[in-house]
Amino acid sequence: MRLAYDVAPEFAWKRELGSPLLTEPSSGSGYLFLPIPDGDIVILELESGEKAGILKSNGPVTVPVAVSDSMVLLNEFGKKLAAANWITGRRQWAVDLYGSDFAPLILDGRVFWHDGRQSIICFDLKEGKRLWGKTVDYGITAPPSACSLGVVFATDRGYLECLSPLDGSPIWSLETDSRIKNAPAITGENVAFCSVDGRVVLSSMHDGVPIWKVDLEMPILAPVSIDGEGVYVGAQGGEILRLNISDGRVAWSGQLDGPIKGGPSISSNIVIFPTLNHRIFFVDKNEGKVIFDYSTSGMISSRPVVCSDRVFVAGEDENLYCFQMLRKNE
Repeated sequence: MRLAYDVAPEFAWKRELGSPLLTEPSSGSGYLFLPIPDGDIVILELESGEKAGILKSNGPVTVPVAVSDSMVLLNEFGKKLAAANWITGRRQWAVDLYGSDFAPLILDGRVFWHDGRQSIICFDLKEGKRLWGKTVDYGITAPPSACSLGVVFATDRGYLECLSPLDGSPIWSLETDSRIKNAPAITGENVAFCSVDGRVVLSSMHDGVPIWKVDLEMPILAPVSIDGEGVYVGAQGGEILRLNISDGRVAWSGQLDGPIKGGPSISSNIVIFPTLNHRIFFVDKNEGKVIFDYSTSGMISSRPVVCSDRVFVAGEDENLYCFQMLRKNE
């Protein structure tokens, strides 16, 4: 069990796709699905990175897609949410959006999305049938996150709202007194979120009651990551931190050489931080030490994606980078 978490990163490959990569890939069924600005979704084999096909869109896709088996959900330039079969290329269903710049979210055969106004809508994934919709009093500022306990999202008046994924009924509401710009991070029965002014909060998914609050007093534009041990934060000034899941105390902190916009991702004992200064840092999650870094030729504004024992990073230099996470005895 110890070796399963005792890994080290190694560069595996990169693929040039001929267009700046502004958002992270999504994975499913052994493939990666990567939007590029001209409207195509490039499909790559997960292991080799070789191109396996292209899924055409009816408009630019500037946020990640959602994948479930043969279905891909696309937000087409904030104007339409479309479901397509990536194997046949056929569109299954589509609904209109009103300027939404959030990615669709899939959970248990349902699609949750923001319509661009003040509503969270739930659809059946297979047929596109509307199951429920919930309109809130304020604008929605961050993509929703979800688990079996609820669908959580933030509003522009500083509220965090939780709805039932089954029927959209309210479960709880938490006033945060801060602006939340990124999707909350859920693990187990807890949800963590950060505000742009540097407040980090861990709350219960059951009732929203805060377990702890920490004011880091630094601008945070990137989403946080969370596991059973800590909440991992990357700040605009390049600061990185781990807050203990138990009490919110700073377990370690460090300084990288560039702003962090995409947010960290976790792979076993490693936290991966991308920076706008063209570098990817792999940090030991227990000690906060940089154990490996890699320089690219462009900014990295999207979040790394972890799939099994691989880490994928999309760069604005038109390259997708793959890193293999190897056990230290291999």
